[in-house]
Amino acid sequence: MRYPSIVPIGLGLGIALLALGGCGQLGGASSDDGTGAATEPSAEEREAEQTAKQRLNASIAAIPADSPMSKLRAGMTESEVYAIMGREDLKTRYETGKRWIPYYGRWANDTRRHSLFYNGQGHVIMSRNRYTGQYHLIEAVYDPEYAAY
Repeated sequence: MRYPSIVPIGLGLGIALLALGGCGQLGGASSDDGTGAATEPSAEEREAEQTAKQRLNASIAAIPADSPMSKLRAGMTESEVYAIMGREDLKTRYETGKRWIPYYGRWANDTRRHSLFYNGQGHVIMSRNRYTGQYHLIEAVYDPEYAAY
């Protein structure tokens, strides 16, 4: 009894997988329209961003008025945060899990973050915009007992 060779079956399966994988890149959620410019966010994305900013601003409102952190607002740039808070006592940088999502596309603005720690005040978390390279404030945690060292 003669058995069929597995090579043609494996080759056919490999070609089929490559063809299907290539089809996933045709159209769909691509952010590149050929002009090199980023596409506009959808209404749902804008609403989610506004909700996040409102939540952050509400948490900052709970910070005592005599703290420099009470002057922070959602979306501030790194230089604006430094102008209010001064230089940090400790800084950490890290990549988020979103960095490793294949075909992440236009939503790739939260792939890298850094945290700025301030003794006796707490810390702020900044998120990097992939297209501009700027960091923007996304979270402020007030903790007067915090010590970086």
